[in-house]
Amino acid sequence: HRVGRDRFVRFDQEMNWINARVLCQSNGLDLYRPNNITAVSQYLEDNFSDRWYWVGGRGNGTHQLWFSGEVVTRADPWYSNHYTKVGTDFCLQIIAYSGNYAEGTVLASVPCTRSKNI
Repeated sequence: HRVGRDRFVRFDQEMNWINARVLCQSNGLDLYRPNNITAVSQYLEDNFSDRWYWVGGRGNGTHQLWFSGEVVTRADPWYSNHYTKVGTDFCLQIIAYSGNYAEGTVLASVPCTRSKNI
């Protein structure tokens, strides 16, 4: 799929963050940080019925980090108070439902063990 400068593959499976990353890597891909997180969320909502998608970042114990090593900050489009969950067992997802992308609030930190779409 292509949204602006973002190009990505969407798998139909639901799985936890670790298994999602393994599946991506087995296909020569990886979870990633969208250039425009809200635009990708809007595209997913408009074209698929799924609601949550894993992206390339997780907690390091004190901060959420993208794979690039950049700290995920409050400047990113956080949904509600999900910014506060930063432990190593919390991974990043984007939310694609109910028009949250219109408010620019689509990023959330949730337990890595939950099943989400990829």
